[in-house]
Amino acid sequence: MHARIGFLGVLLGVVLLSLFSGGCSDDSVDPRPAPGTIVPLEVGNRWVYRVFTYPAGGDPIESTDSIVIVSKDTTGDETVYRTHVGEVMAERASGLWFARSESDSLTLLFEYPTFIGAGWPFGPAFEWYVTVVGTRTPVQVPTGNYNCYVYVRSEAVAVPREWEKFYVVPDVGIVQYQKLDSTQTEILELRVLSTVQLQ
Repeated sequence: MHARIGFLGVLLGVVLLSLFSGGCSDDSVDPRPAPGTIVPLEVGNRWVYRVFTYPAGGDPIESTDSIVIVSKDTTGDETVYRTHVGEVMAERASGLWFARSESDSLTLLFEYPTFIGAGWPFGPAFEWYVTVVGTRTPVQVPTGNYNCYVYVRSEAVAVPREWEKFYVVPDVGIVQYQKLDSTQTEILELRVLSTVQLQ
């Protein structure tokens, strides 16, 4: 992958459990109890990810990428943060709100606190739907073992052809991400390698 991948775009991939080299573990770090922040937002925060691409009928491809928060602006009571690729995020009482660019409206991506079964529309035209499928799901990644909140973002249609799964730890952020692309021919996965200056 030579192009920069965004906050959601870098998070490519869905891999069957049999493909997980890290696997799951019962020796986990619990997410801190609500309230708190689901993703720590501060200028300088950086997440470095190992990205695995599993093309249909091809050999796996491995690369790395990162997400960096580079700026913020405060208007009234709200502070909005921007990543190095121009995406916009804000922490509100209901959780993390996200937009791919300044021209899009912020919509709720990760409700927090939340519960299994919660769901809401997402995206500028509400073309996606987010569902909470776990609140203590164990995951093992290079930075450690965690119990994660798990959010599934899928197309808001009867039979979605594309979906994404985010494994999120409060005050740490996204530690694992999986996606099945819209052609259903390429599977991708992301696992956090390191976090820097999380505040």
